[in-house]
Amino acid sequence: MNRRFIDYYLILEVHYMASKDVIKAAYKKLAHKHHPDRGGHKNHFHMIQEAYEVLSDDVKRRQYLMEWLKVNGQVSFDDHLESRYYKSSFEPMKKVLIDYLDAIRDERYESAYEMLSLDNRKRIFLKDFVQWQKLINEIHKLLEYDCVLDNFYNESMEKKAIMKVKVKEYNQLLHRVETDYFFRELIYDTGWKVHLKNFDIRSTIRKYKKILALNNKMVKQLPKLMIQMDENHATKFVSKKYFINNCEYEWLRYTRYDRYFSLISILAEDDMLFNKLSNLLYDETRQLDTYCIYRRNQYYLLLPETTKDNGLLVIKKLTHTLSTEEKKGLKFKISMPQSNYKNIKEMLDRLK
Repeated sequence: MNRRFIDYYLILEVHYMASKDVIKAAYKKLAHKHHPDRGGHKNHFHMIQEAYEVLSDDVKRRQYLMEWLKVNGQVSFDDHLESRYYKSSFEPMKKVLIDYLDAIRDERYESAYEMLSLDNRKRIFLKDFVQWQKLINEIHKLLEYDCVLDNFYNESMEKKAIMKVKVKEYNQLLHRVETDYFFRELIYDTGWKVHLKNFDIRSTIRKYKKILALNNKMVKQLPKLMIQMDENHATKFVSKKYFINNCEYEWLRYTRYDRYFSLISILAEDDMLFNKLSNLLYDETRQLDTYCIYRRNQYYLLLPETTKDNGLLVIKKLTHTLSTEEKKGLKFKISMPQSNYKNIKEMLDRLK
C-alpha cells in the first residue's frame, strides 16, 4: 500500500461499504474514547475527525473510495457497484432479512424458520422456535423495520454479514411504541440464511412465560390495588415479585437489543428515613421506573434505558432535599448488566 495513503475506513474501524449511520456511530464512539480530555492522543483524535469529515460527505467519500479501491487492488467504484459481486451479495442479504422479519410480523413462523441457517435448524426445533416467537409477539408487536450492512466477512471457508436492524414495536405490557436496534448475523449456506447465535431458547421461553403469567395476574389484581393507591403510583411501586419480573423483562431486552438499564439499592438506617424515601421515590422517578421494598428498610429501584451515569444522577436527585445527617443515613449501591453476569439473579445479588 502507498505509504502516503491513509485508510480512513481502518481508522474508523468500519467496512468500506458501511452505511452513513454506521460511520456516524463509529465516529462518536471513537471520538469519545480517544478525546484528549479523556487521555487520548491528540494526533489520533485529529485523524478520527479527518476520517469522519471525508466519509460523512457523499462527494468526498465517492472520490476517496475510488482511490481506496485502486490502492487496495479493487475495480473502480462504478464498476464495483455494477459488479456481480455487489449484486449477488449485498442486496440479497437485505432482502433475506426483510423477508424473515416480514414472516415474523405476519406470524408465519414456519416460513421464518425455513430462513434459518442449516446449523440453526439442527440445533433448534421448529416447535421451540414457533413458541418463542409467539411469546415475543405477545409482548412486542412488530410495526416497522429496516436494516443496513454493518460488516462483511469473505473468508475462504465462510461468507458472513452483520446487519444492523432498526425496529419499531408496540410494547403490549407497557402500552407504548418503542424503537430499538439490534444486530443480526447472516451466513452463506446454499444461499444467504439468518443465523441465530447459540443461546438457550428453552430457558428464554420459560422467562417469557413467567413474565406474561405474572403480568396477567397483576392485571387481574389491579382494580383492588387501585383502591389503595393512585394509578401513577401503582405503576411505580410494585410488589417484590412483580419487581423481579420487571427486572427479568429488562434483562431480556438487554440480551436481545443490548439496551442497558440500572438497578439501585437504597438502604435506610431507620424507619423514619425509610418512610421519607417513599415520597422521594414517587416524586423523583419517571413513569417507566419501578421500585419495591426488597427487605426491611431497603428499596430496590429499576431504571430502564439508563446508564450508570444516569443512575448516579437519579441518586443525586433523590438526596438533594435531604440534610447532611439524613444523607449519611442512606447507603446506595448501583448495578449494571455485565457480560460476566449469567442472569438477572446475579445482578440483583450484586446489590446485597
